Amino acid sequence: MVINWIGDNADLVSFGYSNGPASCLGETLVSGGAVTSIEQETGLVAVGVFMTNEEGEVISLGSTIVRFLT
Repeated sequence: MVINWIGDNADLVSFGYSNGPASCLGETLVSGGAVTSIEQETGLVAVGVFMTNEEGEVISLGSTIVRFLT
């Protein structure tokens, strides 16, 4: 998800996540995220990411930092 979002205009600097409840085979999962901070000087962008199951229950939370190229 993050790599698709940043495309060729940024580098993935770090990525971490923790798993919660397990999902079932065939279950539809939805992922998303939101920018939590931007450092204009360095081009670093922090993003909180998540994954939910069909009931809307969060099954994974994470964070990532990307550096956008100038």
